[in-house]
Amino acid sequence: MTFPHGFAQIPQIVAIMESLVEGVILTDLRGFILWTNFAVQQLLDFSSSELAGRNIRSLFATPSMDFWDMQFGYADEDPEPVLLQKGACEIRGIGRNGSLVPLSLKMTRLEKGEEPGLVFMIQDLSEKKKAEETIKHLAYYDSLTGLPNRELFCDRLIQALAHSQRHRELLALMLVDLDGFRSINDTYGEEMSNRVLTQVSHRISNALPEDNSLARLHGDRFGLIVPQIEKGDAMYLGQQLLSAFRKPFPCMDKEILVTGSIGIALYPHDGVTAPSLIKNAEIAMSQAKRSGKNTYFFFDPRMEEKASSRMELAGAIRRGLKQKEFEVFYQPQIDFQSGRLTSTEALIRWRHPQLGWVPPSTFIPLAEETGLILDIGEWVLSQACSQNKKWQMMGLGNPRIAVNLSACQFQQEGLAQNISRTLEELDMKSHALEVELTESTFLKNPEKGMKVLNEFRDMGVTVSIDDFGTGYSSLSYIKTITPGVLKIDQSFINEVINPTNKAIVQAIVTMAKSLDIETIAEGVETQEQFDILRDMGCDKYQGYYYSPPVPADGMTQIMMQDMKN
Repeated sequence: MTFPHGFAQIPQIVAIMESLVEGVILTDLRGFILWTNFAVQQLLDFSSSELAGRNIRSLFATPSMDFWDMQFGYADEDPEPVLLQKGACEIRGIGRNGSLVPLSLKMTRLEKGEEPGLVFMIQDLSEKKKAEETIKHLAYYDSLTGLPNRELFCDRLIQALAHSQRHRELLALMLVDLDGFRSINDTYGEEMSNRVLTQVSHRISNALPEDNSLARLHGDRFGLIVPQIEKGDAMYLGQQLLSAFRKPFPCMDKEILVTGSIGIALYPHDGVTAPSLIKNAEIAMSQAKRSGKNTYFFFDPRMEEKASSRMELAGAIRRGLKQKEFEVFYQPQIDFQSGRLTSTEALIRWRHPQLGWVPPSTFIPLAEETGLILDIGEWVLSQACSQNKKWQMMGLGNPRIAVNLSACQFQQEGLAQNISRTLEELDMKSHALEVELTESTFLKNPEKGMKVLNEFRDMGVTVSIDDFGTGYSSLSYIKTITPGVLKIDQSFINEVINPTNKAIVQAIVTMAKSLDIETIAEGVETQEQFDILRDMGCDKYQGYYYSPPVPADGMTQIMMQDMKN
């Protein structure tokens, strides 16, 4: 093999180039190969003899224009090469079997001599490209489900909207949010919830047509872009997605029931930009949540007005907490037989500076949805316990005070410990506190519920089941948890003179007595209701028949009168 001038006399240089990890190719000024090192031969799977004499152009895949003519911009009379761009350029090498190898290529002119030439340095970029692809995948795909993430989803939505605009086609954006999924994580742990999420993604994918773009946006929320679709087809697809959740998800040794709420927004009726379409689909999804979950809703402009009002109300709740617009009222609970006041229930009230008294039915559901119920619940507990301590110090006995716990509070870690700390700070006996839970709150997470109930029992705090009879009332679960108190829902008390309701209330009272559980009738308003319930053997009652909920001062007067009597 003929080397450019000077190489034959310096074998050390050849040895050095042979030992390099980078590939080295020596050519004449026209690109015909004179010599290659072992790295080139290994990279492209050719022997040195097969490479010798070939034009270097044949080793690389090039763009449609004659890349090499641009790089070798010379004429016969002036064989002066034009160097490659400064630094290295990226190009693809062609291996023996036609495979393409990503390479970095750099060309340098040898010093002029009797036989001037060119040196090409090539470096394998395969690992770098793999790493770049991995980084790109991590940046644009969800690591758990393998679906596109929010960033890629938004990019695809923008492209899909542009296509729909050009071709004047409809497009549906669907958001699927799993209902109560957090309780699965709290109950069974992260591994179980991740497995369920993966199964959910597969089941949704299988329910969809091929020309869609499904993504996991975050947590337990999925997004779906469906082009070229009419509203009727979108409705059918919403039903198909809901059907996908009917069967439980088998996971480990459990079968997990999961439902989803779906919001649908259509282009161009509900938005012409990605942000507006996503916002309106979220509004529709929130409406599905508020309408009982496990359903779908199309966006309606009236929803946006309601959503705006709800946001304003949520902001007012936050301000109200800071500006002390909320107040705790108290309603006495009276023993049927003795007529004595034995306990009180703490009930939050809100006096808005412009709206006046805002009903709890208006702001409590919104507070639960926004998480503000945690701040409200903590404040009510502190206020009620402080007030109870004041009544004790005034010599008004030691009536038990009942405080409602929301589902959000019940799911909090360390709930019992936080309440115990509050009682210690106020130097209040734990047996003077009663916590009220609804049936549905407990049954959403029975295992955790039993753990928390046992912690309350160990502390000496009484646990009552509120609104009993309206949810999943079951003798088996009542026998299992054995609460201290059952509160019979007002809907039964209102019609207790009705034979059917009377029989139901009697059954509840009889069952509770057999299990040594105290019963309280809610919403007693008439003498007739009072007489029937007393004759049944119900333990206590509360309602307008004795007193409506009153502020702390009013409750103090009632307690003082009760002491006199």
